[in-house]
Amino acid sequence: MIWVSDVTACMIMTQFINNNNNSIKNFKLRVFQDYHVILLQIGLQSDPLVYDLDSELSFPCSLQLYATQALRSEHNIKPAYHR
Repeated sequence: MIWVSDVTACMIMTQFINNNNNSIKNFKLRVFQDYHVILLQIGLQSDPLVYDLDSELSFPCSLQLYATQALRSEHNIKPAYHR
């Protein structure tokens, strides 16, 4: 975790996405993965941003867009791929 100290202070952290089966589904990637890593930027005065080098989404994109488009709900995927 890194704190950036300036007028637009924010927190930057890496997020590892995986599960016990080492097989996750990211809907904006072409393949299943055993894990995935993103960079998350949380600003005090702005919406959180996701930096994902492997995604088809814009770079960066909002956390809300990433959650709805790349991660989606687990209701329609096999339990083995739940995060």
